[in-house]
Order: sequence, then C-alpha cells, then structure tokens
Amino acid sequence: SGINAEYGHNRLQVFILWYIDAASYIDDEDPCWNLYTLYERVTTGGETAYRSMGFLTAYSFYNYPCRTRQRISQVLVLPPYQGSGHGARILSTMYNHVSADPGIYDITVEDPSENFTRLRNFVDTVKCSKLTSFSPDKLKLGFTQVMAEEARTKYKITAIQSRKMYEILRLRATDNSYKIS
Repeated sequence: SGINAEYGHNRLQVFILWYIDAASYIDDEDPCWNLYTLYERVTTGGETAYRSMGFLTAYSFYNYPCRTRQRISQVLVLPPYQGSGHGARILSTMYNHVSADPGIYDITVEDPSENFTRLRNFVDTVKCSKLTSFSPDKLKLGFTQVMAEEARTKYKITAIQSRKMYEILRLRATDNSYKIS
C-alpha cells in the first residue's frame, strides 16, 4: 500500500549502470520479469516513508515440458546498505517465494559477478546444510543424485550448484585435526 514497485524500480534502475558491469535496463512491459524490492520503512512524526535499499530481478523462461525456470538477472543493494546481510535477505526471499511454486523447475543466474557468486554460495550453503541428504554423515559418502534432487525440489538449486554446495559442506565436515607425521 502506497508503494508503486514499477515506479520505484524505474527510478532505481539507473543505479545498475553505475554499480553492475555491462548492465542494461529490463523491459518493464514484459510480464516474464519478476521484481523483488528491498526497502526500509521509516516513521518520523507519525508519517511513514519507504527508503529503497535495493532490488533483484529474475526472468521466467520456459522449461520443457511444462515448467518455468527463474534466471536471476540483476541484484543490487545500494552502497549505504551493503555489508549488513541485505543481499542474502533479498536472495533468500526470492528463493523462498520461488521454492513454494511447483511450476518452477530451478533457479539459474545470468553472468554472475564474483561478489554475487560468493553471496549465492553462502545462501545456498545455509539452505543445503538444512537438508537431510547433506547431513555430515551423508557428506562423507560422496555426492549423490539424491542430494541434487533434494536441493532442486526443496530450494530450486541446480545440480551443478548443489555439487558446489556439497564440496563446501564436505570441507566443513572434514576432520582437519589429522596431522601428517
């Protein structure tokens, strides 16, 4: 109520040209675009205002035979709000929204930057660590198709990404107290 997301995105979109390499505007008329906004609600003297903190855009692609695939295109958290977990929050919110839709097969990312890759790996590692198939005792048995399928069905994480999460969690589960004599 009181927030026009499309208007707000049009105003925020100019920042992607400053902060995202090779960025371009999205087609606001295309219904396949999904917009997730991050804002701060501030109340001063009884008046409520909203401060834009960032946004995430994702495009819905057809995935044979009868599903769609979400491709994350742009993620921007404005500089004053960076380093406080807001990127992880907006990405997790998008994952939670998409994961609830059985018509969506998985989530991919369009040309991720190194910073976004680290953010995605962090969010996906936290999510996968909660899955039964990624429990420490199962990690020691090696990566399985069961892991990939559980990550995809529960969180829409691709098989390649779930393999990366296995490697990260496997390293965490490894006993590093072993000394070579």
